[in-house]
Amino acid sequence: MGFFDFFRFTPPKHEEFEIFLKNYLSKDQHILECYGDIIGSGCVNGLKLDYDLFSKHFKAIQIQMLLACIEKHLEGDNYDNFYQTINEVVNTVDGDIWSLVKKTYKKSYNSGGVSEMVESLNKKPFKERFDNNVKSNLINGMVIMEEQFDILIKAYL
Repeated sequence: MGFFDFFRFTPPKHEEFEIFLKNYLSKDQHILECYGDIIGSGCVNGLKLDYDLFSKHFKAIQIQMLLACIEKHLEGDNYDNFYQTINEVVNTVDGDIWSLVKKTYKKSYNSGGVSEMVESLNKKPFKERFDNNVKSNLINGMVIMEEQFDILIKAYL
C-alpha cells in the first residue's frame, strides 16, 4: 500500500447509489418510448392523456421495484441507508412520485407484484382502457426491469 492509497476515499455504497438514482430519474427516454407504444396501440384513443402524469406513475412503479429489491437483499443499517437515499432523491426530484409509491404502488406490489401495479396504472391515468396486449407488454417489460434492478442492487452490496 502506497502513501497515496492511505488517503484514498471510497464513498459508501448508498452514496454511489444516490448518484445512479439521480441520473436514472432524470432520463425519460424509456418512459417516452413506453408512452408512445401505449398511444400507438390505439386502446386509449379518445382519452386526453398527460405525459407528465404518466411519467410520475411510471417512475413510482420503478421506485417501488427498487424498494422491493433492497428489501430482499439488504438489512439493518444498510437497508435504512438505501431506503433513506431513495426517499431523499425521489422527494428532491418530485414529491408526487413518492406519494404515488406510498399511496398506490406499494399496496399494489404487495398484492400482486408487477401485474398488479400495471392494473393500478391502467386504472388511474388510463381509465381501464388497456387491452390485453398492452398489459402483457407492460408486465413483461417491467419484469425485465425488476430483474435488472435486482442485479443492480446486488452490485451495491
